[in-house]
Order: sequence, then structure tokens, then C-alpha cells
Amino acid sequence: MSERIRKGEVRYHSCNGILVERWKDKKEIPMIDFKERLVRQIISTVGEHSTTKGRKATVSLESSKRLTERHFPVQVPVTGKTKYPTKECAVCRKKNGKGKTGRSQTRYMCAECNVGLCVDGCFRTYHTVKRF
Repeated sequence: MSERIRKGEVRYHSCNGILVERWKDKKEIPMIDFKERLVRQIISTVGEHSTTKGRKATVSLESSKRLTERHFPVQVPVTGKTKYPTKECAVCRKKNGKGKTGRSQTRYMCAECNVGLCVDGCFRTYHTVKRF
């Protein structure tokens, strides 16, 4: 940092996910203000994917959104190719208890998740059960 920092001016830098705050005027910054800035910075970075290698978390951010946010079923949008487009149901596609995979084409999907889902039971299962 070759620039000079003026009195009362604050500079922020993020080093390995840690907020570093620098000031040159030796003016004290109340702890509550520092904590508020820190919380705002952490909140702003939620949803960014880390570039670290290794094992993925058991519950991803998308999975938690799937279980907590509001979702509504909509019809799969019509494209130029087909008059009645379908998607494969994500819940029916998973293996059932007998080890067989089920396949079901549906005309409905969750607009928020962009996933094909049967309206009757699969839509609710997908948005309420952690591991369906």
C-alpha cells in the first residue's frame, strides 16, 4: 500500500477470509462498529464457493436453501422443440429402498431450484427431507 491514508480513513483487506482493518490516525474505533463491519463483510461473502480442495461439506449452501426458502411448482416452459416439455423427477430418479432406480417424467418443476419434480409427493419431499 503505497497510498497514504488520510485521517479518519479506513482501509479494508481480506486475507484468507479474515478482515484486516487499517487506519493511520490512531483514532480508536468502537468495538461495536468493528464487529458490525465484520458481520457485514461475512454476510456479503456467504454463497461464494471456496477454492480449497478437499472433502465437500455434508450440507451444501444450495441444499440448505432447498430446505428453508419458499418454493412453488410451475410448468416446464415450452420450447420450440416440443409442445408438452417434460423433465425427469429428481426424487423419482433416486434409488428406492430396493436398489432400483425409478424414472418419472413430469411436466412440473421448481422454478427456484430449476429441478423437475412430480407435484403430488415429490415436490414436498424434495423441499423438506434432507436426504431423500
